[in-house]
Amino acid sequence: MKIAPVPISEKMCERFSVTLNGECAPVSAARVSAMIFNCGWPGHQRSLDQTEIAGFVRAESNDCVKVEVRLHEEIKEVCVRPLSKKIRVKQTEDALSFMLPGPGQYVLEVNGEHECLNLFIAPETEVVSLEDTDLYFGPGEHEIGIIELQSNQTVYIDAGAVVYGGFAAFGKENIKITGLGILDGSKEIRTSDTGLIAALGIWDNVSSRDFFLDNDRLKAYINEHQVLNGLVRFYNCKNCTVEHITLRDSSSFAIVPAACENVVIDDIKMIGMWRYNSDGVDYFNSCNCVLKNSFLRNFDDCVVVKGICGWGHKNNENIITENCVIWCDWGRGLEIGAETNADEYGNIIFRNCDVIHGSWLHLDIQHHNDAYIHDILFDDIRVEYSKDQMPLKFQQSDEQTYEKAPVTFDQPMLLGAFFLSMGLFGPGHSGQKIERIVFRNIQVLSDECVPMPKICFEGLDNENCVQNVLIENLTRNGVPIKDKEEANLMANEFAFDVVLR
Repeated sequence: MKIAPVPISEKMCERFSVTLNGECAPVSAARVSAMIFNCGWPGHQRSLDQTEIAGFVRAESNDCVKVEVRLHEEIKEVCVRPLSKKIRVKQTEDALSFMLPGPGQYVLEVNGEHECLNLFIAPETEVVSLEDTDLYFGPGEHEIGIIELQSNQTVYIDAGAVVYGGFAAFGKENIKITGLGILDGSKEIRTSDTGLIAALGIWDNVSSRDFFLDNDRLKAYINEHQVLNGLVRFYNCKNCTVEHITLRDSSSFAIVPAACENVVIDDIKMIGMWRYNSDGVDYFNSCNCVLKNSFLRNFDDCVVVKGICGWGHKNNENIITENCVIWCDWGRGLEIGAETNADEYGNIIFRNCDVIHGSWLHLDIQHHNDAYIHDILFDDIRVEYSKDQMPLKFQQSDEQTYEKAPVTFDQPMLLGAFFLSMGLFGPGHSGQKIERIVFRNIQVLSDECVPMPKICFEGLDNENCVQNVLIENLTRNGVPIKDKEEANLMANEFAFDVVLR
């Protein structure tokens, strides 16, 4: 086992003292959201009083790892997530010990979910030599701004490195970003003048669906509109890989493959995403992509397949998300939409994932624009529900504060597919369908006092409808649910052939 070191200047989390297999492990700090409180695009940063500090430890091991944790407080309640791992904790007055089964991402919650400890155990990786990399960031801090990558380049971030900045590529191929270090976006500041993403709306008076195929014109648009960089941006690229790194504190969407092909994202850890719209992995009109073995905690959607104005020349096809741990502080956990500017979405799979916290809706298809969405599979998803769930609220003004009501069961919706009539971020509907959708082996893991979460399907009319939906082997705490009323399933008059079995 190897424990990742940290630079001397790295801010540490003081709540926990941790050893792994008896060896002291540094606990880095990440600012995370403390409350489910959001508003529409204001352009500025969130207030820090809406946040808190979580800790995280990084290590490599292919074997079991013994974890010992000490705290300087009374321990009343303990939980290790994902619950599906069934990790048992031994407790003394101020100490906890437990075994992790091997590589994966785990969350220790003491006295509730707030100010938690994240344990990121990566599989052992080969040591990379300087000769095998084009950009090498060794132990210590590095401020890089935004580096534009070229074809056939490999970036290596050492386990002991913190790199402040991000990477972008335009029309390139065969790019790899790897290593066990930290990529941190905290230096990028949002203002009322910055743009969220490179996207063309109907308000831009640009009708061409291939506007951004010209990489020079794309760069000019990004500069002109002061578009936020986030952490990783691949535009019109092929054969790109992001693996093993920890991504922290992005100013907006953390990773965006836009009009890309053959993208692999493996064993990444996202934490410290507390700012407005700090999504996880957002695909814009891309195909043949895989996200696997990763942890994503984001303020807004975690994994999203979007069709964005300006990129609609390309369909979203053959996209897989598997073996991931999802914590959504606001928005949707695993989602298609909300923007659906493309001809088609097809063969999109979410499987073998643990959704350990959420806010609005966990498994979602949200249709606003003109795509035909078909052949979508959600399979083997464990969704956790807690008695301590905070109620979701919208912030109407900067002066408004979040007030947590007494015990509430304002739980996130479990799953659904919807047509919405507002035409969000693009033209409205053009007579398309959401069809051939399968939710299979969905497990609800909930505190007994929590009611069954809602399931909902809503078409807009006979032309823009949801049809041919199968929910197969839905369980709650191991008990099969076969009845629609027991499943808390609702479908309007434009949702056809919704089957629960």
